[in-house]
Amino acid sequence: MKGANRLASESSPYLRQHMHNPVDWFPWGEEAFARARAEDKPVLLSIGYAACHWCHVMERESFEDEATAALMNQLYVSIKVDREERPDVDAVYQGAVQLMRQSGGWPLTAFLFPDGRCFYVGTYFPGEPRHGMPSFREVLQQVARAYHERRADVERAAGSILQGLERIHAPGSGALPGPELLAEAADFLAGRMDPVHGGFGTRPKFPSPSNTWVAWRHGLENGDVRCRDLVLLMLRKMAAGGIYDQLGGGFHRYSTDEEWLVPHFEKMLYDNAQLVPLYASAWRATGEADFLRVVEETLTYLGRDMQHESGAFYATTDADSEGEEGKFFVWTPAGVRAVIVDEALAGRFCRAYDVTPAGNWEGHSILRRVGDPTGLDEARAALLGARYQRIPPLRDEKIIAAWNGLAIGALVAGYHATGDARWLDEALRCGEALMSRLVIDGRLQHCRCGDDVKGPAFLDDHAAVGEAFLLLFEATGERRWLDRALGLAVAMEGDFFDRAAGAWFMTPAGGERLVVRPRDAHDSATPSGTALAASFLQRLSIHDEDPRWTARVEDTLRASAEALDSNPYATGHLLGVLDTYHRGFLEVIVGGEGSGVLVEAARRHLGPRGVVLRLELLPAGHPLAEGRRAETATAWVCRGQACAAPVHDVEALVALLRPR
Repeated sequence: MKGANRLASESSPYLRQHMHNPVDWFPWGEEAFARARAEDKPVLLSIGYAACHWCHVMERESFEDEATAALMNQLYVSIKVDREERPDVDAVYQGAVQLMRQSGGWPLTAFLFPDGRCFYVGTYFPGEPRHGMPSFREVLQQVARAYHERRADVERAAGSILQGLERIHAPGSGALPGPELLAEAADFLAGRMDPVHGGFGTRPKFPSPSNTWVAWRHGLENGDVRCRDLVLLMLRKMAAGGIYDQLGGGFHRYSTDEEWLVPHFEKMLYDNAQLVPLYASAWRATGEADFLRVVEETLTYLGRDMQHESGAFYATTDADSEGEEGKFFVWTPAGVRAVIVDEALAGRFCRAYDVTPAGNWEGHSILRRVGDPTGLDEARAALLGARYQRIPPLRDEKIIAAWNGLAIGALVAGYHATGDARWLDEALRCGEALMSRLVIDGRLQHCRCGDDVKGPAFLDDHAAVGEAFLLLFEATGERRWLDRALGLAVAMEGDFFDRAAGAWFMTPAGGERLVVRPRDAHDSATPSGTALAASFLQRLSIHDEDPRWTARVEDTLRASAEALDSNPYATGHLLGVLDTYHRGFLEVIVGGEGSGVLVEAARRHLGPRGVVLRLELLPAGHPLAEGRRAETATAWVCRGQACAAPVHDVEALVALLRPR
């Protein structure tokens, strides 16, 4: 075993993956930048995450190579960053990639002055020259030579990038966007969806939940059959494809092909947390049992494979095991027959899930549904058990606040869809775990790995956890969840809101100073912090009559007006906020003896803007409880400030819930 470098003292699984590299790595911090200043060396910043396949490739090709490491140690001060621990650092330097008109992503490789200014940036560099790309060693030598011999040119490049970053992270402004924008955005997005295989574009193909919700909302609530059917096609194809784990449940990160067959095999908490509510909504709209199966299997997977004993959820699992991508997940006919000894049953399984002698990927078979899976549940369970005898991929056991907030939302969606109280119980366990493990001295922290807590929390952490607590309050009526959400809203407004601009910063006031203070205004794999903040405060306005919450939503929409109009592909979550702002929540208040059937009917038929509240669970003084009494089963349906006359049976309630 090689000697360990400084990363051995870090808790991040991604950083610890690199602790035996011959590179003299520093973690992000003043020690590294002070060394760079003292030795007049540029900083080499490498950003990735534990489940990143190409990060592992670059490590094997370059960071584990003695000659490459010697160059890095001679010419640079090298810093490793886990982008999941420091999304703010990642946001700044991904902006530099954008300015150089490159596709962003990981690994990110940036070259900096000792004061943090970036002068050159890229992503993956190969170990040897390939496909017109220079080798990483060549890049190292050329960049260092430019730094020392053409300093004036490098300074100009850094100045230009810094100005560009300041523009990227400057607040927007504009008039409050109109209600027509969702329909226009849905039409734009639908035009980019694959009418054969579903999903956006060709390949690689990502689930893109925020954008899918835009098309789905418009399809459901405005009767756009094209949008509705394109989303349903996507959800069906994904559920049958290799991107979905046909044995264990849950979705892989993305598909490398058009047909959802070949994924990059990493699994992310945030993908699964966002896809569960989509599938739950599709089940409510169609009654298709397959959608409900995906909801239940995915939540079961999260509890089985991704849950800390406290109830909180881990971040990711890797694509690779035993040094090979996907090895944990693929099968051969012989492998299936070694587990399922009944030859006829094994043959049925292979036909149903596309397991062939030639394989569908690199001589092996990724499981996908191509035939009838009826009667194969026991075979699937046996194969899943056998799969757990293999060496599993690495699990990144960071507990990230925002992603756990999304997971609570998924569990509550599962509870509403199925009526199964175990999902609500798991959501409550997760909420309590966040309070006990990620709140220190009354302040939310960003993440925890083992005993090591990283903070303070970012904008998306406050917003996602705050909205999750509101969902727990709505499901249980327990006032503590509303109080906790209010506390997060107050802290979020105080620490992140830019009153002069009417916009949000990603990082808190008083946090570490970077070359720019970033704003999280565009969706990526997760909704932007800006969109999550607006969504949280919009929902909070149902329960707390303080007008500042609605005012902050309006401020956010005005500041985002240009982005909403010009870039719907990156503002899907905020478009949902805009739609709800103009159309209002659809609030269903249910009370009285025997009202459970009305609650079930309301949850079964509500669309994305719907909120179901039990009258008897609302605390005294709640604005929606005022003046309402119910002895027998009664439901009130309110749109905006207008409420229909109370109804007492399921048929009448369902009629009121139909889109208008």
